[in-house]
Amino acid sequence: MTRPRRSMLAFALGLLLGILLAAALSLAGDTVSTRCVFAWDPNPEADLAGYRLYVRPATGTYPTTPAADITAPTTSVSCAAAGLVQSGDYAAVLTAYDAIGNESAPSLEVAFTVDASSPGVPTGVRITISTTVTVTVP
Repeated sequence: MTRPRRSMLAFALGLLLGILLAAALSLAGDTVSTRCVFAWDPNPEADLAGYRLYVRPATGTYPTTPAADITAPTTSVSCAAAGLVQSGDYAAVLTAYDAIGNESAPSLEVAFTVDASSPGVPTGVRITISTTVTVTVP
């Protein structure tokens, strides 16, 4: 069976987006804060409608509903907007979709860790008080 040209292009685009996503984020195995951002290069197709970001726990399966549905031409979304507000290990893939709803194959998977815990208590706190001496010379 021969795949339609459009499907092959979508598949290739999905793989390319995955590579670009991994390179842009540099997250594979790294710890990130909840202020992390998923970013990718734009899809050049004229009928592009947007992107879908699917996120799963490291040991889970991908849901059928995307964590974020991003309207083109936007090419980034914050982790918080994608629902990543709890610490943990995750994996994500990105797809592109066109105006009539055709969705590309998923990008390469990116694994990452979100650290949403509070920072540690500050230590070594000190206060320095300076006094000013006024000298009057007659």
